[in-house]
Amino acid sequence: MRKLRFAAGITYFYPDEKCLQRLDQYLDVFDAVYIYDNTDAFLPYAKTLKKNKRIHYITHHTNDGLPKAFNEIMKQCDETFDYLCILDQDSDFSCDNIVKIEAFISKMDSDEIGIIAPKIMYYHDHSKNNKPDAVQDYVATEWVIASGSFVRLKTVKNKKIHFDEAYFIDRFDVDFCKQLDRLGKKVLVFNHAVLFQNLGYCGSNHHSQHASFRHYYIFRNRLYYNHKFYTWPVSIIRTVLQSTKHLFYIMAYENSSFTKIKYCFRGMKDYFMDKMGGVK
Repeated sequence: MRKLRFAAGITYFYPDEKCLQRLDQYLDVFDAVYIYDNTDAFLPYAKTLKKNKRIHYITHHTNDGLPKAFNEIMKQCDETFDYLCILDQDSDFSCDNIVKIEAFISKMDSDEIGIIAPKIMYYHDHSKNNKPDAVQDYVATEWVIASGSFVRLKTVKNKKIHFDEAYFIDRFDVDFCKQLDRLGKKVLVFNHAVLFQNLGYCGSNHHSQHASFRHYYIFRNRLYYNHKFYTWPVSIIRTVLQSTKHLFYIMAYENSSFTKIKYCFRGMKDYFMDKMGGVK
């Protein structure tokens, strides 16, 4: 049996030194690394990255959003690669965990697979034990976040699946998984590998918080997603329940709640005016 080949696809946006140092780690466990830099300025690290033949550096010196970045990386991925691991610049995914999930994928690979992802641990969530679940090796799920997901390239290219660029950020990964599910492809979580991730930032009350602009995208993109995948009245019911819960969370747990709620309603207005993608 041919050994599977793995590439990593990372998005950058003004990466700090820690993000750049992770690159050396990834080169130890991936056959190649694709970087899509959304930084809207020229930074000195770009020259160094371009010198490494195993690093494929892509930039348009503007913030194109995450879906467009990952679509471009998948398009540029050499045909010899079997899986693309999607990563945020601040994802904490150790070599040991990557090696574990790559071994699992090599054992499980088949045409039925769409995505295999690690278990996600959020830094702010102290209620969970930060260790893999040893009860089951893996579980099937409806969706996973983009970060850490190993996308089976042959599956998505043969079925012409792509990330919907209307989202810009937020919920595009849920949309991608829904596309796979509707084609009968599996989305699996491997419980013995863990990726640590930030979810917004932790406020003084120890609850996760998001910046106002992020709430804009969450609120707007929910409307887009529900309308895209569900018919009336299910789409309306889902939107009302989810949006009410969202607004209540902001009022109960987040700072600057009035400003953030204004951004939510701006997102709703822009959705109905068909303003999708990135906004200023």
